[in-house]
Amino acid sequence: MWGLSHVPGQCSLVGMSTVAEIKAAISQLTLEERAEVARCLHDWEDDAWDKQIQQDLAAGKLNGLLAKVNDDIEHGKLRDLP
Repeated sequence: MWGLSHVPGQCSLVGMSTVAEIKAAISQLTLEERAEVARCLHDWEDDAWDKQIQQDLAAGKLNGLLAKVNDDIEHGKLRDLP
């Protein structure tokens, strides 16, 4: 058996290991169930990448990049994404 857990407030996958399987399961959910999945994903605990970015930001490792972004904003060098 595979699918998404239907226990309210609990987010888990049962027997799914690929993105294709997860997408197929999500496509069969009701709108309410999809909203629940979206909430679960939104509340997901930060992963290692998120934690590393937070650490790098706190350590000042991104200051140069942020300064460049701010400069680009000030000089109107931004454009809308396609």
